[in-house]
Amino acid sequence: MLQVRKFEKTYVHVTMALYLMTRLGTAEAVTDDFERLSGRKPRTFDSFIQDHASEFSRK
Repeated sequence: MLQVRKFEKTYVHVTMALYLMTRLGTAEAVTDDFERLSGRKPRTFDSFIQDHASEFSRK
């Protein structure tokens, strides 16, 4: 499957690690890191999708 879809090993490893961390519940904590680093409040996923809806449509 990895060769068929042509994903890089690093991408697959990171994706698997993130999935595992989420499944184990280690990704539950919410921090203020984004706001401290960027100086902006984070937005919701729904807000992001609404702002960029045209970029997700097939052309």
